Amino acid sequence: MGLIIVMVVGATLGWLVAIVVDRDDRMGSAACALAGTGGSVIGALLSGDIPLLSGISPTQLLWSVVSATIVIVLTNVAVMRGDTPGQRNV
Repeated sequence: MGLIIVMVVGATLGWLVAIVVDRDDRMGSAACALAGTGGSVIGALLSGDIPLLSGISPTQLLWSVVSATIVIVLTNVAVMRGDTPGQRNV
């Protein structure tokens, strides 16, 4: 159950970040959600208080949010650097 919670939190965080940074295209939103999910799961696994299949601790949830945010920001920076100067993907 904890794994599902962590994945939903990461995907939701990624989707909200896509809205905030104005990534209107579907690929941008999907990439942010996927990056958030991946970062969230990795952060929860690294904090490792409780196995994710049995539950989730507040520490794991905190680290999943922090790591999801870091991965989403890094993904957005990488995407923005790939844009041509003076243009932005919308």
